Amino acid sequence: MKYKFVFVLALLAVTIIIANGCGSSSGTGRYTIPSEIIGGGDSGTGTGTGTGTGTQTDVEALLSSAWSDFGYGAYSSAINKFNEATLNANITAGQLADANNGLGWALTKANGIAAGQGYFAKAADLKDEAKLGLAAAYIQSGDYNNAKNYLVLLGLSDTSFSLTTPHAVGVSNAEAHAMLALAYFMTGDKSGAIDQMKCATANDLSSDSSVKQIRATLLSLDPTLANSI
Repeated sequence: MKYKFVFVLALLAVTIIIANGCGSSSGTGRYTIPSEIIGGGDSGTGTGTGTGTGTQTDVEALLSSAWSDFGYGAYSSAINKFNEATLNANITAGQLADANNGLGWALTKANGIAAGQGYFAKAADLKDEAKLGLAAAYIQSGDYNNAKNYLVLLGLSDTSFSLTTPHAVGVSNAEAHAMLALAYFMTGDKSGAIDQMKCATANDLSSDSSVKQIRATLLSLDPTLANSI
């Protein structure tokens, strides 16, 4: 029963991380849509059938526009553009990873992290942001070992490491270290959990982050940690 309660707390913690979100969107759907950049110079058809070097530029412009929409909280528009980019026959491996990473985060913001997990998995080999998203998804599903592995791949096992993301996905450095603290504890590494939670608390600059919730989760598991974290 206790572990079931802890799982609920962990689920809540991840939900808080993701819900803290990006930009200033309030979820009301009121935002300013940036200029649509679809199809580049292909007369606005958006089919991706243009020839020459312009096709690559179109993919880059489409991805840039999608991330811009994401930043405004226009997740449906971003999803459509990321999807369109993946369908371009000339998309590079790096661009495809960027599109799948974007789909992962946009779907997470719109529908919950389970909706984005598959896209994070597709992009994780090339995109650290996708590793972060995948780790959060694994924590939500209770797969702490895989969560730990992806967070360690990001370099977070070093408490002096400060995580930065190229896009405002809504997960701070402190929250990422707190996630690893939870993953360490749940996989039997109490010492690692203490070190990571200390790091997270020291670097938590927000009054409404999930760090305090994750700390509460750890204390619910082991009240003796109160003097350590």
